Amino acid sequence: MNKFNPGDKVQYNHAFLRNTGQDYDVANMKGSITGSKTLATKIFVYVLWDGDDQPKLVNPSNLCHIGRDSTE
Repeated sequence: MNKFNPGDKVQYNHAFLRNTGQDYDVANMKGSITGSKTLATKIFVYVLWDGDDQPKLVNPSNLCHIGRDSTE
């Protein structure tokens, strides 16, 4: 599983997009990690998506790093 830190650049990973049938807009979303929150023993991350003004809580297993540290 990918580990994310505040400031990391992310997007949804290809497996999540394929499994959920997401459209072009979701596939092209990029954002930055702003923090994390634990809910019932599961860690979620806050992502500030480009163009949004409020971070959204996201399951990190659906994300991948973008940029130099990208593994996908």
